[in-house]
Amino acid sequence: MSGHRVRTALVYLGMAGMESCWIAVLFSVLVRRMAPHSPAPTAAVVLGLVVLPLGLALLLEWRKVPLRGRQAVLLGGLALLVVLTLVLHVYRMPASGSPLGRGLLAAAVCALIWWRGVSLGQVDLAVPNVVLFNFWVGLLALVLVLLLGPAMAPLAAGPMAELAGADQLLPLFFAAALATLGLARLEEVSRIPQSTPVRFGGGRWIWMTVGLATLIVLAGLALAPFVAGGELARVAAWAWSAIAFPGRVVGGCSLPWLRRSSSSAPSPPGWPAWS
Repeated sequence: MSGHRVRTALVYLGMAGMESCWIAVLFSVLVRRMAPHSPAPTAAVVLGLVVLPLGLALLLEWRKVPLRGRQAVLLGGLALLVVLTLVLHVYRMPASGSPLGRGLLAAAVCALIWWRGVSLGQVDLAVPNVVLFNFWVGLLALVLVLLLGPAMAPLAAGPMAELAGADQLLPLFFAAALATLGLARLEEVSRIPQSTPVRFGGGRWIWMTVGLATLIVLAGLALAPFVAGGELARVAAWAWSAIAFPGRVVGGCSLPWLRRSSSSAPSPPGWPAWS
């Protein structure tokens, strides 16, 4: 597979990863009381379900299927997904609440996942900043879910529980976002007319981009407890003391000399003498 195709596939996969994070958080909040789900495995399942309509939409576009045919295939796929979800998952697991309510909620989540996958399949990567726009949309959706989550499903298990596991998915979201934006930028640069050709032999640039995004997120995770615990303020105070110490030493040593020099200097006519 050529470097261009690998980059394109990874960009679509990264956008699907960003979508799956906020959808998984929303799903975890909505079903918290009925049937609690772990956020990270839920995000993995949602990612697979988003990739399914995404790949199907891209395949239909590549095969130049007429609009009516695309609509029939996509609607049929959505109906099949809803039926399989209800039969194989929703009505097989113990949960509180009415079966009708659980079924309607599952159908709505399936429709949301399918819609987002189809929408990603219609994204033209040749449009400038289209991936950046999808990043901001996903981030806005994630922030709205975090803000409205406690109102949709009031929780009483502590402040972190009110995030419905979003603290686990935020690093995944930003890792996918950084890698996807970097790969999209490489794709844009390769398409600029009369630009210096960039060689991507062996996938070096691709994996460098993904690796750097991962390292940045891991560094943020490593520093998060350090900053949250107040250590950053203590280090800043220590650094300021270390920087100011030479100034205090120089000032303390030079002040007596300045006083002696000023006292021995003759005063201008009409001015009071230095004491």
